[in-house]
Amino acid sequence: MTKNIIRLYTAMDDATRIKALHYVKDDIISDPKYSFDESSIMNETIPESIQERVVVLFQNMINGPMIK
Repeated sequence: MTKNIIRLYTAMDDATRIKALHYVKDDIISDPKYSFDESSIMNETIPESIQERVVVLFQNMINGPMIK
């Protein structure tokens, strides 16, 4: 699952990556004990409970940003 997240993340342009990171931090992770940034993606330390939601978000961001 995290390999898919890395692949999708690296396929985004810089502006889309920033939007995606903010969206995950603000709207998907409600628990402040989790950090979510580029290093957590590349180090594959994304909480298992949100991995599927992150994949869907990233796919949507690539196929047409849902965040304006």
